[in-house]
Amino acid sequence: MVQLPEFPSKLFFFCEVEPGSGGETPIVLSHIVYERMKERHPEFVGRLEEHGLVYTRVLLEDDDPLSPIGRGWKSTLSTEDKSVAGQRAAKLGMKLEWLKDGAVKTIWGPMPAIKE
Repeated sequence: MVQLPEFPSKLFFFCEVEPGSGGETPIVLSHIVYERMKERHPEFVGRLEEHGLVYTRVLLEDDDPLSPIGRGWKSTLSTEDKSVAGQRAAKLGMKLEWLKDGAVKTIWGPMPAIKE
């Protein structure tokens, strides 16, 4: 959710097939994590606050149900046209680097690592 411009007011969790064991989703208060990180790793937190975060990922050209991301750039950006994809990505604040195999590297950021 860090990539969302605004945090949602509610979160919903869904499990279509119950796991045989485990399957728990821990929920933590981020301000507590932040304070503990600042106490234990102040240099790291300082770098995060100063430089922010940059997210990169590679989207294949087409959807791949075996990929952890699953969706390719065509369905993610709702187009098959690379120039339209570039325009839509720019509106989201994302840069694109086209790869030789038809995939694209997406770059978001830097964005604030710490939000109040």
